[in-house]
Amino acid sequence: MKKFNVTITSASQIAAVNFLSDSLKKGCAVKVTSYKETKMNKGTQANRNPYLGRVFERTTIGGWQVGTSYVNSCQNAAVKSGSTETFISRPSWHIYFNDFFEVDKATETKYYLQLQKSAQSGNKTEKTYYVDGHEATEAEVEDIQKWLPKSEKKQSSSQTEAGIDADRERSYILLGLENIESIEQGEFTYRVCKE
Repeated sequence: MKKFNVTITSASQIAAVNFLSDSLKKGCAVKVTSYKETKMNKGTQANRNPYLGRVFERTTIGGWQVGTSYVNSCQNAAVKSGSTETFISRPSWHIYFNDFFEVDKATETKYYLQLQKSAQSGNKTEKTYYVDGHEATEAEVEDIQKWLPKSEKKQSSSQTEAGIDADRERSYILLGLENIESIEQGEFTYRVCKE
Protein backbone atom coordinates (compact mmCIF):
# COMPACT_ATOMS: atom_id res chain seq x y z
CA MET A 1 0.00 0.00 0.00
CA LYS A 2 1.40 3.37 -1.04
CA LYS A 3 1.68 6.01 1.72
CA PHE A 4 1.33 9.71 1.09
CA ASN A 5 1.19 12.91 3.11
CA VAL A 6 -1.37 15.64 2.76
CA THR A 7 -0.55 19.14 3.92
CA ILE A 8 -3.18 21.80 4.21
CA THR A 9 -2.37 25.46 3.73
CA SER A 10 -4.70 28.14 5.00
CA ALA A 11 -6.70 29.68 2.14
CA SER A 12 -6.34 33.10 3.76
CA GLN A 13 -2.52 32.74 3.74
CA ILE A 14 -2.54 31.79 0.06
CA ALA A 15 -4.86 34.73 -0.68
CA ALA A 16 -2.55 37.09 1.26
CA VAL A 17 0.55 35.80 -0.56
CA ASN A 18 -1.13 36.20 -3.96
CA PHE A 19 -2.51 39.66 -3.17
CA LEU A 20 0.80 40.95 -1.80
CA SER A 21 2.76 39.44 -4.70
CA ASP A 22 0.49 41.27 -7.14
CA SER A 23 0.46 44.56 -5.16
CA LEU A 24 4.05 45.13 -4.02
CA LYS A 25 6.59 46.72 -6.35
CA LYS A 26 9.85 44.83 -6.91
CA GLY A 27 13.02 46.46 -5.63
CA CYS A 28 11.15 49.09 -3.61
CA ALA A 29 11.36 49.70 0.13
CA VAL A 30 8.64 48.60 2.55
CA LYS A 31 7.73 49.10 6.18
CA VAL A 32 6.74 45.84 7.89
CA THR A 33 5.37 45.39 11.41
CA SER A 34 5.44 41.94 12.99
CA TYR A 35 4.42 40.50 16.35
CA LYS A 36 5.78 37.23 17.71
CA GLU A 37 6.99 35.44 20.81
CA THR A 38 10.55 36.45 21.70
CA LYS A 39 13.21 33.75 21.42
CA MET A 40 14.91 33.51 24.79
CA ASN A 41 17.43 31.36 26.62
CA LYS A 42 15.81 28.92 29.05
CA GLY A 43 18.47 29.29 31.72
CA THR A 44 19.73 26.49 33.92
CA GLN A 45 17.88 24.28 36.35
CA ALA A 46 19.11 26.45 39.23
CA ASN A 47 18.58 29.71 37.34
CA ARG A 48 15.44 29.42 35.16
CA ASN A 49 14.34 32.28 32.92
CA PRO A 50 11.28 33.81 34.65
CA TYR A 51 10.15 35.41 31.36
CA LEU A 52 10.09 32.25 29.24
CA GLY A 53 6.85 32.08 27.23
CA ARG A 54 5.67 35.44 28.61
CA VAL A 55 7.49 37.90 26.31
CA PHE A 56 6.39 38.99 22.85
CA GLU A 57 7.94 41.58 20.58
CA ARG A 58 6.49 44.00 18.06
CA THR A 59 9.13 44.88 15.47
CA THR A 60 8.83 47.53 12.79
CA ILE A 61 11.35 47.29 9.97
CA GLY A 62 11.54 50.13 7.47
CA GLY A 63 13.63 50.73 4.38
CA TRP A 64 14.23 47.09 3.41
CA GLN A 65 13.47 46.09 -0.19
CA VAL A 66 11.12 43.39 -1.44
CA GLY A 67 11.13 41.50 -4.73
CA THR A 68 14.89 41.30 -5.10
CA SER A 69 16.90 38.23 -6.08
CA TYR A 70 19.39 37.13 -3.44
CA VAL A 71 21.57 35.32 -5.98
CA ASN A 72 21.60 38.22 -8.46
CA SER A 73 22.27 40.77 -5.70
CA CYS A 74 25.19 38.72 -4.37
CA GLN A 75 26.62 38.21 -7.85
CA ASN A 76 26.43 41.96 -8.50
CA ALA A 77 28.12 42.63 -5.15
CA ALA A 78 30.92 40.20 -6.08
CA VAL A 79 31.51 42.05 -9.38
CA LYS A 80 31.52 45.43 -7.57
CA SER A 81 34.06 43.94 -5.13
CA GLY A 82 36.34 43.17 -8.09
CA SER A 83 35.79 39.41 -7.92
CA THR A 84 35.54 37.10 -10.92
CA GLU A 85 34.04 34.28 -8.81
CA THR A 86 30.48 33.11 -9.30
CA PHE A 87 28.19 33.34 -6.28
CA ILE A 88 26.70 29.96 -5.34
CA SER A 89 23.91 29.94 -2.78
CA ARG A 90 23.94 27.14 -0.21
CA PRO A 91 20.91 24.87 0.34
CA SER A 92 18.69 26.07 3.16
CA TRP A 93 15.53 25.24 5.10
CA HIS A 94 13.47 27.44 2.76
CA ILE A 95 12.88 27.45 -0.98
CA TYR A 96 11.81 30.00 -3.59
CA PHE A 97 8.05 30.45 -3.95
CA ASN A 98 7.94 33.68 -5.96
CA ASP A 99 9.89 36.95 -6.17
CA PHE A 100 8.51 38.12 -2.80
CA PHE A 101 8.04 34.94 -0.75
CA GLU A 102 9.94 31.85 0.31
CA VAL A 103 8.25 28.72 1.67
CA ASP A 104 9.55 26.20 4.20
CA LYS A 105 11.10 23.16 2.53
CA ALA A 106 9.73 20.62 5.03
CA THR A 107 5.99 21.21 4.56
CA GLU A 108 5.74 23.93 1.90
CA THR A 109 2.90 25.47 3.92
CA LYS A 110 4.63 28.31 5.81
CA TYR A 111 5.26 31.50 3.86
CA TYR A 112 8.03 34.01 4.54
CA LEU A 113 8.35 37.53 3.13
CA GLN A 114 11.90 38.05 1.86
CA LEU A 115 13.50 41.43 2.64
CA GLN A 116 16.89 42.75 1.50
CA LYS A 117 18.70 45.42 3.48
CA SER A 118 19.12 48.57 1.42
CA ALA A 119 21.62 51.26 2.40
CA GLN A 120 19.81 53.73 0.12
CA SER A 121 16.48 53.36 1.92
CA GLY A 122 17.54 54.06 5.47
CA ASN A 123 17.05 50.67 7.18
CA LYS A 124 15.30 51.46 10.43
CA THR A 125 14.26 48.88 13.04
CA GLU A 126 12.20 49.56 16.16
CA LYS A 127 11.36 46.87 18.71
CA THR A 128 8.91 46.97 21.63
CA TYR A 129 8.67 44.13 24.17
CA TYR A 130 5.46 43.02 25.87
CA VAL A 131 5.31 41.00 29.10
CA ASP A 132 2.04 39.24 29.92
CA GLY A 133 0.24 41.49 27.43
CA HIS A 134 1.50 44.87 28.68
CA GLU A 135 4.33 46.98 27.25
CA ALA A 136 7.53 46.19 29.15
CA THR A 137 8.94 48.82 31.48
CA GLU A 138 12.56 49.98 31.08
CA ALA A 139 13.55 47.76 34.01
CA GLU A 140 11.80 44.75 32.44
CA VAL A 141 13.50 45.40 29.09
CA GLU A 142 16.92 45.46 30.81
CA ASP A 143 16.09 42.17 32.54
CA ILE A 144 14.71 40.60 29.33
CA GLN A 145 17.90 41.47 27.43
CA LYS A 146 19.93 39.33 29.85
CA TRP A 147 17.96 36.29 28.61
CA LEU A 148 18.21 36.95 24.87
CA PRO A 149 20.52 34.71 22.81
CA LYS A 150 23.83 36.34 21.96
CA SER A 151 24.52 36.54 18.24
CA GLU A 152 27.70 37.46 16.46
CA LYS A 153 27.49 39.14 13.07
CA LYS A 154 29.56 37.07 10.66
CA GLN A 155 29.87 37.45 6.94
CA SER A 156 28.15 34.72 4.95
CA SER A 157 30.67 32.02 3.96
CA SER A 158 29.12 31.71 0.48
CA GLN A 159 29.47 35.47 0.01
CA THR A 160 33.09 35.36 1.24
CA GLU A 161 33.86 32.53 -1.21
CA ALA A 162 32.42 34.64 -4.05
CA GLY A 163 34.85 37.43 -3.14
CA ILE A 164 32.26 39.86 -1.76
CA ASP A 165 33.81 42.55 0.45
CA ALA A 166 32.30 42.79 3.95
CA ASP A 167 31.03 46.33 3.23
CA ARG A 168 29.18 45.08 0.13
CA GLU A 169 27.63 42.03 1.78
CA ARG A 170 23.95 41.47 1.00
CA SER A 171 21.76 41.05 4.08
CA TYR A 172 18.42 39.29 3.80
CA ILE A 173 15.83 38.35 6.37
CA LEU A 174 12.70 36.25 6.15
CA LEU A 175 9.60 37.24 8.11
CA GLY A 176 6.94 34.61 8.69
CA LEU A 177 3.63 35.70 7.17
CA GLU A 178 1.88 34.36 10.28
CA ASN A 179 3.77 36.99 12.37
CA ILE A 180 3.21 39.99 10.07
CA GLU A 181 0.66 42.57 11.19
CA SER A 182 1.07 45.11 8.38
CA ILE A 183 3.04 45.94 5.24
CA GLU A 184 3.33 49.45 3.80
CA GLN A 185 4.88 50.55 0.52
CA GLY A 186 4.25 54.15 -0.57
CA GLU A 187 0.47 54.71 -0.50
CA PHE A 188 -0.20 50.94 -0.29
CA THR A 189 -1.04 49.52 3.15
CA TYR A 190 -2.00 45.92 3.87
CA ARG A 191 -3.11 44.71 7.28
CA VAL A 192 -2.82 40.95 7.68
CA CYS A 193 -5.90 39.42 9.28
CA LYS A 194 -5.22 36.81 11.94
CA GLU A 195 -7.36 33.68 11.97
